[in-house]
Amino acid sequence: MITKVFILCVLFFGFSFSAHAFEKKRAQQELNERFLQSCLEGTVTEMNEHLKNGADVDAVNTFGSTCLHLAAFTNNIEKMDILFRYHVDINALCKFGHTPLAMAARGGHLTAVEYLVN
Repeated sequence: MITKVFILCVLFFGFSFSAHAFEKKRAQQELNERFLQSCLEGTVTEMNEHLKNGADVDAVNTFGSTCLHLAAFTNNIEKMDILFRYHVDINALCKFGHTPLAMAARGGHLTAVEYLVN
């Protein structure tokens, strides 16, 4: 009898913990997606709020680009400044092997290049 109760408890609580972990992971993915969207189209305030709420500063989109890649390519120094406050990985590579510095250079953004080099 004790063995059956133990097995039922393990099955129930094990499943419960698995479901909770899945929900937590999905919530983090959704937060990271909103963060990346704010990097591309949102305001600095929105981006900062997502980071304060636990978004991963090094989250990547489908191309493997981080928010720093996007900010560098669009020459958005203000967004890059916030990302550095959260210790973004300056050497992150996208799926095409480009760093944020390379993205800034490809976009012809001297200001972003200088910011990233310094």
